[in-house]
Amino acid sequence: MARPAVQTGNLIEGKWLCCANWWLIPYTPEAGSALRRARQLVEAASKSAGRRPTDSQKPDEIHRLIMRLGPEIQKEKIGLYNAQPRWALCDIQVNSSSEGHQVVEEFLRLVRFAAAEFCWTMNQPVSEMDWKQHGWKHTTFQEIESIIEDVKAGHWLPPELRADLIGSAEEAEALFQMAGRNEPEAVARLDFLFPSRADKFRVAEANLDTTQNPYVPTPELLAAAWVRTAVRHPDSDEAEVARNNLRWLVSKRAAKGSRSYGGRPASPHHEETVKTIWMMCYSMCKQLREVGKFLQKCEPDEQKRRNSLGQSYPWVSALMRTDFVPFLKLGNTGCALEFAGKLLGISPSKVAKVVHSRQSRS
Repeated sequence: MARPAVQTGNLIEGKWLCCANWWLIPYTPEAGSALRRARQLVEAASKSAGRRPTDSQKPDEIHRLIMRLGPEIQKEKIGLYNAQPRWALCDIQVNSSSEGHQVVEEFLRLVRFAAAEFCWTMNQPVSEMDWKQHGWKHTTFQEIESIIEDVKAGHWLPPELRADLIGSAEEAEALFQMAGRNEPEAVARLDFLFPSRADKFRVAEANLDTTQNPYVPTPELLAAAWVRTAVRHPDSDEAEVARNNLRWLVSKRAAKGSRSYGGRPASPHHEETVKTIWMMCYSMCKQLREVGKFLQKCEPDEQKRRNSLGQSYPWVSALMRTDFVPFLKLGNTGCALEFAGKLLGISPSKVAKVVHSRQSRS
């Protein structure tokens, strides 16, 4: 019977694996001691009085301190991330298929802890970090779903970055002007990108040459007005216009901006969103392949392997509408493109275009 995992603060020691913060590695007594020491060093560094602003410092002193320490802190983060040991689930030795399934169960428990500690929302790896090697140990489907929900709600990126989806300052001004004239496509697009009134004003202030907040009607108000017209005067020309406007207002094409406003075609997602989701999907798919290879080593019964994978990763069949075998044959990159495209509602080729264009610039 597996020894129950022991948790002490941000350290968890299981029978086969141990986890400190977002570091997840195979368990040995030496590994547990090393992780405890690493955690102490990180905590000590973060509490160092010489590395944090004090209440007595003036704003300009604080700014200079942050600017001076920024590159140093970033370098330390990259070093800490890349210092993680490289390992594979197949490195763990078991004596039976029963123990193999216990290893998978323990890994899934600990990877949830590591993913929560890492927090992709706050700590997206930079290009210098070897995330393709280590990301599978601190990623879960639940973390990806959480970000997707924020993307759909308009909370994932700050308004300043979401404004890039409009295009140039001239295109932004044209879109706000169209919304001010109650044009349904512009109203839907602005509300999709900036759900709150405050966000709309922040973007307008940054992009429009005006000292007044622009008038931007909400889809709900316009829809109510057009419904009244269509219902009360069904045979009038105004009613026909109202019905057409309603169709445009609630169309996917309007919200996602598939028609440009005087410039380049708009994209439904900022490239930063696509990149992050793709990175997480790549890490998730590598994790799935790691578990699949481990089960193949320790579980001779193919049907039991499939059942175990299906129970551990139900989203593959539910979301991707495919079996594990053909999905895994796509490889980490192929799986990630399909997975990210499905979640974002765009084609895998569009995901690849964004990813490859960013990689060529980095």
